[in-house]
Amino acid sequence: MNPRRTTPRAVVVLLVIGAACVAVRMRFRHQEERLAPGDSIWQLTYKARLHARKANAKLYAASPETTKNCRVFEHRIEESGLTLEARRPKHAAGDIVLSAPKAGQFEVKLQFGLHVSDQGEWSPERRDGKMTAKDRERCLQVEKSVQVSDAAVTATLERLTEGLSSRDEILERLVEYCNSDIMPAREGAPRDAVGALEQGKASALGHARALVALCRAAKIPARLVTGFEIRSDSSAHPHTWVEAMPGKHWDAYDPVYGYKHEVGHHFLPVRRDGVGVVRGSEDVTDLLTEYSIARVPPPPGMFDLTRPSALQILDLKQLPVNLHEPMRIILLMPLGALVTAVFRTIIGLRTFGTFTPTLLALAFVFNEWRTGLVVFVTVLVIGLVSRSLLDRLKLLLVPRLGIILTLVVVCMVFGVAVEHYFAWTPTGETVLLPMVILTMLVERFYVTTEEDSMRFSLQLLAGTMGLGFIVYLLLNWKAVGELVLVYPELHCFTVAVLVLIGRYTGYRWSELWRFRDMGAKP
Repeated sequence: MNPRRTTPRAVVVLLVIGAACVAVRMRFRHQEERLAPGDSIWQLTYKARLHARKANAKLYAASPETTKNCRVFEHRIEESGLTLEARRPKHAAGDIVLSAPKAGQFEVKLQFGLHVSDQGEWSPERRDGKMTAKDRERCLQVEKSVQVSDAAVTATLERLTEGLSSRDEILERLVEYCNSDIMPAREGAPRDAVGALEQGKASALGHARALVALCRAAKIPARLVTGFEIRSDSSAHPHTWVEAMPGKHWDAYDPVYGYKHEVGHHFLPVRRDGVGVVRGSEDVTDLLTEYSIARVPPPPGMFDLTRPSALQILDLKQLPVNLHEPMRIILLMPLGALVTAVFRTIIGLRTFGTFTPTLLALAFVFNEWRTGLVVFVTVLVIGLVSRSLLDRLKLLLVPRLGIILTLVVVCMVFGVAVEHYFAWTPTGETVLLPMVILTMLVERFYVTTEEDSMRFSLQLLAGTMGLGFIVYLLLNWKAVGELVLVYPELHCFTVAVLVLIGRYTGYRWSELWRFRDMGAKP
């Protein structure tokens, strides 16, 4: 088989396949929308204004959940100076976390696209009764506004449950009482459990807290659920209902609207076991929030999601919204490999390793770049010093690399601690810097210095960092990331270009510059 003939054919085939796939996808994406009867598209918007008293102040925004009748298919965030954190802390699971890089005033807007269907095509949140002991304790605990052990709560519970023994019967009686005997009110109405029971009136939140307090006093695990009623409202307000578990499953109850076992499909939960939709850390003050819900036309090219099909596997936009950002970065990595191939094969740039620049760039994407740079330089310097000391012990390769890896880990961990102490806004993702890559980089730098020269090692390090910076800019290019997320078959063109580069046999540009004097006229 002649490679000279095979290579052009392979390139042509890849280009044809890529063009055909893109054309087919564009046809489907721009076809007239065909929503099933009863389906609708909505946009939920959060707006928040806040003052950060110091750097690294956090803002937590509850992300809507996909339910049986409502699917969250996209989200957009306008940070206005805030930094979107890639990972979420355990105490704010389900939240979108934003941090302030410095003290000052900030604004943020978050928009969520919702597809509502009467048919109920999507899987609801798991509501089985598998709870840890800690979760059960939390769902039975006394809270400031849920006064489980107060005399008003215990007296009301004893009066309502007299003669009842079944937990299901007790729960039904408590729900009926909160719905019929506590009157709904707004202005000045109690918002806590005791106030609602004593005055016989309450806000929607007061109704929910009263029911939770009575359930917990009866040893029935219960929690608050906060969300929105999906209806056009330019000034929407969060609504709170209750989930209780008398047996092995969570059941939803709304003491205001009278829903039992399950709320209406037009209710969208955004936070469980809590009230605040958007909340700040202790360093956030003057937090003002606005919410709105509006029905909007279907976006161009949106697939008919009311009819599940295996073809949806090919649509990466149907993945959960929290996966969109990492998927964009992953899909940009082949372009990083393409850039590396161009610089190494055609330009002739030398680096430590083939894909070390791409891996370092990927690590910096998940960090605040200044933080990553400080940690990188510190680890490199300490690693080189320790490597020179270890050389005197004449250790074997694997144990030596293990020791260097240990030192790299310790340096990175204490680097995060130092940045936290001085409020240099570490993202907590600094530990994602590829420790093995840094370890091997230290080893290669030292060996290259011994075998060649310090100058040559510094040239390789400069080439690695320079190419890594270019790849970093590429991975942060959100417009291109969005494009390949929608049209992943564009990478057929990437592979085609890599095939052509793989057959390149000409001079590298660096060689032409290096031997430029040889071509000069005498």
